[in-house]
Amino acid sequence: MDPVLARRIEDASLRAWPALEVQSLDGWELRSSAGFTKRANSVQPLGPSTQPLSEKVAGCEAWYAARDLPTIFRLTSFSDPNLDSFLESRAYEVIDLTDVLYTRLPLAEAYPANADIAELSLDDWVATYGVLSGADESTLTPMRGILDACQEARFLAALSSESSRDLIACGLAVLETDVLGIFDVVTALPHRRRGYGAGLVGGLVGWGLARGADYAYLQVVKTNAPALALYRKLGFAQAYEYWYRIRAGAG
Repeated sequence: MDPVLARRIEDASLRAWPALEVQSLDGWELRSSAGFTKRANSVQPLGPSTQPLSEKVAGCEAWYAARDLPTIFRLTSFSDPNLDSFLESRAYEVIDLTDVLYTRLPLAEAYPANADIAELSLDDWVATYGVLSGADESTLTPMRGILDACQEARFLAALSSESSRDLIACGLAVLETDVLGIFDVVTALPHRRRGYGAGLVGGLVGWGLARGADYAYLQVVKTNAPALALYRKLGFAQAYEYWYRIRAGAG
């Protein structure tokens, strides 16, 4: 894909999921959020290094050790390959290889006629996410803080069954100019594989389209075959990859 668009998506995704604490280091961004999600608790190598890698990585390790967190690096298809090789030599292992998928809008799919999408308040959405995902308060508290810190336009959505009115799926969309990010789509276990995920994505995309979105993106771990199949069916294709490196035995 267009490398300029890929970088726009990458930059937008970081602003859509801001860390609670950020420190700049020679073109890199060190992010910490009480350990909730690797995305918000990892080094983002945004630009080239001027310092020696050995010194810079040691500085990152000291910064995360002071916060009682493992040092995690988030690398992308356009990260410096020398950094990836250096971390490998330091016994940092690859975990959570992830596809960033994108599509030009509009999508052909729409949410089902027998379902209803509603916008929730932050507290209600976080509570709903907790119920549907099984997450406990140790997860939900920092998640609430991250979402509260997001400065971009967003849609905290939940989908309910027309028959029962029970909330059966939730997700959120974050819009930056014309790029729409879709995050944390989850469906209640008894209602999975019934089209509700596609319906919710359709509703999130519809919200973005009404506000000028030209592209949508989302992130899926490569081992999540059902989600990858769903999004490819909806017209999403790979934009780029990212992965994490964490030292063996850490975390």
